Amino acid sequence: MTLSPAGRLGCTYPLGCDGAVVPTRRRCLAHPATSAERFSVRTAIVLGLVHDFRGVPFTAEAFADLRDASSAALRSAEFDDATFGEGADFDGFEFTGKTSFKGARFHGRASFENVRFFGEVSFVDASFAGSCSFDGSTFHYDGTVFASQPRTVDRPSADFARVACAGHLSFRGVWVAADWNLSGARIDGSVTVTARCEGSVILRDVRVSMSTWITLNAPHVDCRDSAFDRSSTLRLSNATLTFDNAMFGARSSVAHHPGTLTLPRAPDPGAATRANVRPRVVSMRHVDVSPLLFVELDLRTCLFADVHNLDQLRFRSCRFEEPSPGRFLGMRTRPVRRRVIADEVASPRVEPSSVAALYRQLRKALEEGKNEPGASDFYYGEMEMRRLPEATETTPAERFLLHVYWGLSGYGMRAMRALGWLLVAVTATVALMMGLGLPDSDPQQIVTGTLPSARGRVVLRVDSSEPELTLAVHDRFSAQRANSALRIVLNSVVFRSSGQNLTPAGAYIEMVSRFAEPLLITLAALAVLGRIKRG
Repeated sequence: MTLSPAGRLGCTYPLGCDGAVVPTRRRCLAHPATSAERFSVRTAIVLGLVHDFRGVPFTAEAFADLRDASSAALRSAEFDDATFGEGADFDGFEFTGKTSFKGARFHGRASFENVRFFGEVSFVDASFAGSCSFDGSTFHYDGTVFASQPRTVDRPSADFARVACAGHLSFRGVWVAADWNLSGARIDGSVTVTARCEGSVILRDVRVSMSTWITLNAPHVDCRDSAFDRSSTLRLSNATLTFDNAMFGARSSVAHHPGTLTLPRAPDPGAATRANVRPRVVSMRHVDVSPLLFVELDLRTCLFADVHNLDQLRFRSCRFEEPSPGRFLGMRTRPVRRRVIADEVASPRVEPSSVAALYRQLRKALEEGKNEPGASDFYYGEMEMRRLPEATETTPAERFLLHVYWGLSGYGMRAMRALGWLLVAVTATVALMMGLGLPDSDPQQIVTGTLPSARGRVVLRVDSSEPELTLAVHDRFSAQRANSALRIVLNSVVFRSSGQNLTPAGAYIEMVSRFAEPLLITLAALAVLGRIKRG
């Protein structure tokens, strides 16, 4: 007997082999000394006495012996550092115990379709020279579904850390009972995943050279430090998503998967119909989002402070945080319905000027997509941040103007507020006209002149009397005077006509109304236009 580099008993094959030997034999499964020894090895596999295949260089004949003898069912199986020279077809296998393919090398196509793993599974550092498929496979952990308390990354049930694949890697229709670890994987081909996982899906530091299609139903998906060189499509449901420092090299999308992910081989098919909620983005620090499209994501807790090229992010129907009550002149006001980013309400509070810059970038992203109504909420948020006392880039005079602008029309975004002030202004103007601006009656024309005693030229001068208001205060407020005052206000404000018979005070009141009330009408019109404009 010889020892392999790993310290275990090695095969005595004359040409050298590190494969684990069969009990009571001196050769590994791939190198039986005689046909009788080959038969005895097959018998040992049938009886479940052989489960150590570490380092075995599987040929097509040796793998056929394994498949035929096992009847596609193995207990605990160790294939660490094994090599499969002509591909490996484990389709339909059932591994009832702990299974390990650590460091295994597959030189041809590898197929694990419809395989059932009962116990911890490890493909750490495995490499696939061709394509690899796990379609329809299920990963159990002692037959238990960890739906409410997912296992930690320290003890994943399906460990594919640092897997290397030169071809297409496929996980279609896969179900995983606990955590699923694919961290450090290197895929030179494309990746297709359609899976349901009851624990966390770890995709940290993954590198995919070709296109990626991932559809997942999982409590948490971790894509930190990963790189997707080509277009990628991530469709998620019931998941929290973290992808700090991730890189996307082409147009990619992260979207909510609205349908139920039904997997026939899953042991709990009813779980697929549980409430389908939007995926929630937890963090995306230092991510260049210019190639990304977000569709129906929950962004209420996501901070945008360290995101790159935020003004180029494309998003549709995403959910943002609700606003907190505001303050005006020290008084608490009811919150205005709008979309709020988490940076505005974060604790400790982010500097308002920085938050205003984030709102400005998000507004630009929507405006460039011809969605001006959607951008109005972010314009409102930008103005709110500039109005705060903590905003260092806003001068006191500018802050005062912003308070006035907010109070009159909600920064030109709240039509009802401007119309309300217009109604107040018109009512006040009518009241002032009744009390101070309308004279007692229309002025009478007075003709004065001198008649000469002899025939001569007659000179007449026509004067108008000055408008006077001498009525008692209680007589000034009548229905007739209210009607006259209203007509005068509408004529001067709406139709811009002049030449009304007013007292000196009424003339000044009209001047103020001719400036202020059309301004309020303009603000209301701009607010309505901002809400209905489409490109």
